[in-house]
Amino acid sequence: AIGSPGGPRIITSIYLILFHHLFRGKSLSESVILPRIHHQWSPDEVYVESQDSEVARGLTLRGQHIGQSSMYFGDVQAVQKVSENEVVAISDPRSDGVPWAK
Repeated sequence: AIGSPGGPRIITSIYLILFHHLFRGKSLSESVILPRIHHQWSPDEVYVESQDSEVARGLTLRGQHIGQSSMYFGDVQAVQKVSENEVVAISDPRSDGVPWAK
C-alpha cells in the first residue's frame, strides 16, 4: 500500500515509486528515497526536486522548461508485506513521518 498527499503530484509520486520498485528492481525504501520529477500540464513545466541534477540538465537540453520549485514532491508512506509474518513500513525522509506497521 502506497499513499501520499500533494494534489496533482500524488499520481506522479506513486507512479515513480511503483516504477522504480516493480520495473527497476529497487527496494521499496530505495524507491521512496529517490529524487522525483513531475510534469505539470498547465503551465507546461517539468518540476525536478534537484534542479542541478543530471536529469534537470538533460531535460533542459531537450527543450523542456524546468519550473522553479523549492518544495519536495509528496510525503509518501508505504507498507509492504514481505512474508506471512513480516510487514515493512517506509516513511518518506522528505518529511518528519515515522514508519510503523503492525
